[in-house]
Amino acid sequence: MGGNQLSKEFDTASVQITHLKSGAFGEVKLAKISDKKLVVLKSARRLSEEEWLNHEARVQTAGKHENVVNVFGCETISGNTNIVMEYLPNGNLQNRLLNNKQKISFRRRLKMCYDISLGLRHLHNLPSGGYIIHNDIKPDNILLTSDLRCKISDFGCSRVYDADGRFVDGCPVDLFCIPYAAPEKLIEKLLEVFCEGSENVYDQYYTYSQEESPEPTRQRPQTSSDIYSLSILIYCLIYRVLPWQYKDDPNSIASKVVLGERPADKNNLACDREDLPHARFLWNVMVRSWDQNPDLRPNAIYICDVLYLWLTSHGLEDFVN
Repeated sequence: MGGNQLSKEFDTASVQITHLKSGAFGEVKLAKISDKKLVVLKSARRLSEEEWLNHEARVQTAGKHENVVNVFGCETISGNTNIVMEYLPNGNLQNRLLNNKQKISFRRRLKMCYDISLGLRHLHNLPSGGYIIHNDIKPDNILLTSDLRCKISDFGCSRVYDADGRFVDGCPVDLFCIPYAAPEKLIEKLLEVFCEGSENVYDQYYTYSQEESPEPTRQRPQTSSDIYSLSILIYCLIYRVLPWQYKDDPNSIASKVVLGERPADKNNLACDREDLPHARFLWNVMVRSWDQNPDLRPNAIYICDVLYLWLTSHGLEDFVN
């Protein structure tokens, strides 16, 4: 890691590595380093993707916050560049929500939403005046600490902008995951494909627009696309299911979203009777955040404020500390 905090600890000859998963953009592994510390390694599968990995490491480091997974730096192992990140023992939020054997109180889910919103508030309002658009907010990119606090991870699609709205660093194209993508992003892609005369709009769940670096904008509308993604994540928190039907093809999902449809409203709120007021409150936050008009969606500061007021006014002060 060339002079960073793990250089002395990282004796590559003694690193014990266990494969965790293969993602769209690389391999993820668990490593035990010389002092028995557990860390996560994320590596590119091809040499051509290493610069992408370096973008990700820089963006995630720039977004350092208690609700963002901590990056220690980069390390070369067996000739491959790896991002070295903190290890969080409870896996990702998606697995937790879909496991019906694990009870998660609705109050805990409110707290999880608050954690994620705090992370987004920081990313969208960096001390420098710039901001980071994550572009891939979804349950399997939210990792859980030992006490079930949420941290945002996977900055492979993220982009950094300066205070004037100019692209600075990060993913070289505007990449996004269709089931969680805002309608304005999907419309941009539809127009792009239409102009090119292609018949197939989306052939996979991740796609991108060939976006030029945006012109400075007073309202910074790009951040509202993360808020839309947060609303779909809130849907997953409320109902403990994934949005849409993943058997649906990407074109079907995109068409529904562009035409104003949202995931189906289910009868079962996946909560106890005494938690119904909490569920209804979070449902209202969700609906406001997935508005078709990006200018009408609340920003992360507002969402944090209303969640804080709700939690503290309902005897849940411990959840905001």
